[in-house]
Amino acid sequence: MNTQVSADESLLLEQENRQLRLTIDALRNELESLRAGLEDRIQEVVAELNLENRQLKDAAHALRKELDDSQVGVEERIQKALAGSNIEAQQLRETISTIRAEME
Repeated sequence: MNTQVSADESLLLEQENRQLRLTIDALRNELESLRAGLEDRIQEVVAELNLENRQLKDAAHALRKELDDSQVGVEERIQKALAGSNIEAQQLRETISTIRAEME
């Protein structure tokens, strides 16, 4: 069996080897570029989600404050209504007492 490689075969093998290395380098560069692009996109999505979460938290906080404020407003109106009704009841009691006194 002839184990010697001719000069032409050697040259062809070297050229094929060089082409394969260039292909590997090109694929490696493309893969690195894709990874970098993917990392950038992941960072963008994370930033967008963080912003959306912040906005949702702010909206929830604003709605909670609005609800608390409206509850305070309702409680104040109830207190005013009770106070008004207590005053009216007191005035009616005084009127009744005055009418009774006049009748006697």
